[in-house]
Amino acid sequence: MKKILLFFVVALFSVASFAQETEFEAPDFAKIKKEVNSKKNEYYYPKLLKRFEAADTTMTIEHFRHIYYGAATLPDYEPYGSDLEKELEKVLDTDKPTKSVWKKALGVVNKQLSEDPTNMTFHLYKINISEKVYGEDSKEFINAYNQLTMLFYAILSTGDGTSEETAFYVTCVSDEYTLMKMIGMKPKGQALVHADNGESYDVMDVEDDEGNESKLYFNITIMMEQLDKMFK
Repeated sequence: MKKILLFFVVALFSVASFAQETEFEAPDFAKIKKEVNSKKNEYYYPKLLKRFEAADTTMTIEHFRHIYYGAATLPDYEPYGSDLEKELEKVLDTDKPTKSVWKKALGVVNKQLSEDPTNMTFHLYKINISEKVYGEDSKEFINAYNQLTMLFYAILSTGDGTSEETAFYVTCVSDEYTLMKMIGMKPKGQALVHADNGESYDVMDVEDDEGNESKLYFNITIMMEQLDKMFK
């Protein structure tokens, strides 16, 4: 549990660190799509996915960006939720889950991640459940921790969330809420904004643990484009 708490402390530090030291870069989805579909490219998605699932610590920020944003260029991209979250809640609907219950919950999480490997919500579940099943010093726990960190840094590389110009680019609605949780922000309200530049944003009214209020901007253009395709 200590390592899980430490993750959130590191997350808070990471936001400030990226804001000061990183030149933010919006994902070029057309370029990423071409690269993750090229078998000769180092970012070829099946090859990259194997490295991600193994929590390969030699991967760079560009690998993180391609694994996260590349998923949104694949044919089975689905930006909205999963019924498996309800199934997971049902499995864990007990006051004192036993180890067998935690193992069953981990099975639900792994099933979701096999279909949706970049879902940050389920990666966060995996960290917590792996700690219960394997222990906080286990390889399974550390790998789960590293995988969520990779996705987190991919998003941080795109902005600091303080404006439309520096919005966090996300590919799944639930990732917005997971990221807010990771950086210690509580959502208080939300507005969907279609800007003049053709981009779409979720603008979240948030509050930190000390009651300070602010706004966080999430660029959700890729999600809105996918919805247009689905409904057409």
